Amino acid sequence: MKYINKLSIIIVVAFLFQQYYKQGRRKLYSRVGIKYNHMKNKFLSFALVCLLSLSMASCYTVSYAVGSGSQTGETITEKNHFLVAGLAPIKTADPSKMAGDAKNYQVTITHTVVDGLINLLTSGLYTPTTTIVKK
Repeated sequence: MKYINKLSIIIVVAFLFQQYYKQGRRKLYSRVGIKYNHMKNKFLSFALVCLLSLSMASCYTVSYAVGSGSQTGETITEKNHFLVAGLAPIKTADPSKMAGDAKNYQVTITHTVVDGLINLLTSGLYTPTTTIVKK
């Protein structure tokens, strides 16, 4: 019970500090002749967060070699199919089956431009990737 009281006091103090800080900013803006527009600040903050999150997203690539890597240069490509931003696999390619009886090969799993476009159009509901095996 005493922890709940301490927590509620901390929450109230944080809320009051936040309100005091907002009020102080409004007063500062009014002194220098700038109109304080809270909605404009929220929109700009939201736009900045969206811009940063979009700029940090990239096409990832995972690559590894089995044995001594690619020897003949023969390439086999298959698609992997996932739902809900890659959380639920529908069909995934098996690189060892794609390589057949080859002992040395290189595997690359990547998001191609087409995969990214499909992901964007479906808003992350369907997320394909491409598996490339070089024998």
